[in-house]
Amino acid sequence: MGGGQKAPTPYQPAHQGAADSAYYGTLSGLTSQDQANMGAVDTGYANAYNGVLANQYAQPMVQGTVNAANVTNQVGQNDVTQGGLVTAQGNQIFNDAGTVRGYAPQLEQLAGLAKGYAAPMAANADTLRSYAPYLAEMGLDPNFSEYNYGMQQTKDAANVGNAEQGLSGSPFAAGVTGDAMAAYKRNYDASRLTKGMQALSALSGLYGSAGGLDLNALTALQGSGGLLNDAAGMYGKAANMGITGSNIVTAGQGLQGQGADTQALAAMMPYEASNTISQDQMAALGQMAQGESAMSGNLQNDVSGYGNYLNIGQQATAGAQNAAKINYQDSFMGGLGQLLGVAVQAGMHFIPGG
Repeated sequence: MGGGQKAPTPYQPAHQGAADSAYYGTLSGLTSQDQANMGAVDTGYANAYNGVLANQYAQPMVQGTVNAANVTNQVGQNDVTQGGLVTAQGNQIFNDAGTVRGYAPQLEQLAGLAKGYAAPMAANADTLRSYAPYLAEMGLDPNFSEYNYGMQQTKDAANVGNAEQGLSGSPFAAGVTGDAMAAYKRNYDASRLTKGMQALSALSGLYGSAGGLDLNALTALQGSGGLLNDAAGMYGKAANMGITGSNIVTAGQGLQGQGADTQALAAMMPYEASNTISQDQMAALGQMAQGESAMSGNLQNDVSGYGNYLNIGQQATAGAQNAAKINYQDSFMGGLGQLLGVAVQAGMHFIPGG
């Protein structure tokens, strides 16, 4: 740079000295305040964190949870036990249903036997009734067959006697025959009531026996039907017992499953309580770390402000030094040029013919 010009001095803020003092004082005050705030916040978070760690209710909560877990576990164990008993009861009912079902075929067999007895008794009743016309004919002589037969026998016998005595055709013979027939009629009439009563009694006994056999046959048939109904009832009862037993077994198994779930819940309760405390502690630690990080950011901003401030002064100093160097070089070269010019001019005076 020649011609007497100087290198420009870099821009320096006006009132750099006063600004320097004011900026430095303000920055120092903010830094001190941030440090004090950071200390207070750090102390507060540390106290909060230590308070979470030393929570006086944490241990009672854990102990209470353990106690509750023990009670819950006992409830679950009771459910499992009761479920086992209910399941066993259901299985017993189911087995009893099989036993009851086993009686039904026996009742059906008895019903078949009872029904088998009915037919012979009915046949016997029919046989007895078949004798009734014969008894009626022999005892009551409703068609006078016996009377006519006896009368004819009496007449024939009297006629034979008259013939043997040589009285046939005589009036005496006719009287003898008539007397014999009259005597027969008197005897027949005298015995007819007795024979009729005997016949009626025999018929009554006959029909009574036949009716008894019929009644026995009907009773056997009725008993057979009752046994079959009982067998059907046993089948139905066995089916209902089977359903009941199956339902009770299902309920017992459900109760056992519920008990197992309750025991699992009881096993998790202390862990969950401890885990809750640990999560609270970690959350407090995280909040403390976040708070300290936020306060550290303020200090970092302060340090950055210091850096920016120092950088401005260093840049201004470097610019001034560079400008001074350039100006010095220019001044030196200018002076050296002037010296060389003087020397050249002085030498020309010593050249011959100069």
